[in-house]
Amino acid sequence: MASSVLYPSSPAFDDAAALARPLIWRSGQELADVSARLSPAWTQWQSDWLPDERAASTAKVVCRLAHEDASSRAANWSLIGLGSGACAWVDAPQDGAARASEWLFQTEQTQRPSSDGVARSVAVKAWASLMDELRVVLDLKESPAAEQPESAIFKPWSGAIRVSLQNDCGHMLTLLLNAACVGKLVVAVARVASAPSVKGADLISLNQAIAQRGLTLKVQLAPCELDIGTLESLQVGDVVPLAHPLESPLRVSVNGAPVCAAYLGRRGEHKAIELVRTGATA
Repeated sequence: MASSVLYPSSPAFDDAAALARPLIWRSGQELADVSARLSPAWTQWQSDWLPDERAASTAKVVCRLAHEDASSRAANWSLIGLGSGACAWVDAPQDGAARASEWLFQTEQTQRPSSDGVARSVAVKAWASLMDELRVVLDLKESPAAEQPESAIFKPWSGAIRVSLQNDCGHMLTLLLNAACVGKLVVAVARVASAPSVKGADLISLNQAIAQRGLTLKVQLAPCELDIGTLESLQVGDVVPLAHPLESPLRVSVNGAPVCAAYLGRRGEHKAIELVRTGATA
């Protein structure tokens, strides 16, 4: 029986080489490493945007191999960003603000905020903030391309993974990372873990070690409750009375933890706050 042989110089060989792909399997440790890299960004976004009672819930990132869920193929994938062969997608409509609105205001998909209202503007900014946070962690650049995942990503040994962003309320969002994107995250974790420790080096005090580290202070008024109908009808220029008494101090917190109180003031051409101990009066 005659058999065909593919020679390196033959067109058939070139076609076969073009279809070839590396076989990459992700270990449980690699999945855990990716989860550890994404968790801080997911936690920070919830703290920045969700109401206090929901932001306090436990943020959780669960990673699985991309081929383990057959429904992934039919998901509504939108590109997060690109970078040196790395790609990441999110399972959400192009107008991701609708998804953010569900989280922020607990509305159904059919109850989208009006396109020119304050609620819509907040949802747009919240979604953009989340995408920016993810691009920073994944080291990707925003792209106008509408590139979709190749079918090979959903096959075993593709090296791609699905990432489920969750909290105590349950599943919230699914990401899809291709092999190159996962590889960069795994290498970054390995580089940190293998960094040599310096023995015998002069030690400095804790205060000196963290003196140049920046922290974000969040200054807050007392909460204001509005029903969804009122929120959607708000327009730029509307005045919303607040329940915060003029004589009461503002709350100052760091990473969600209250640290002191403050009064609003002015220094030169800038707004400023005067810090006071919690419970102190003006």
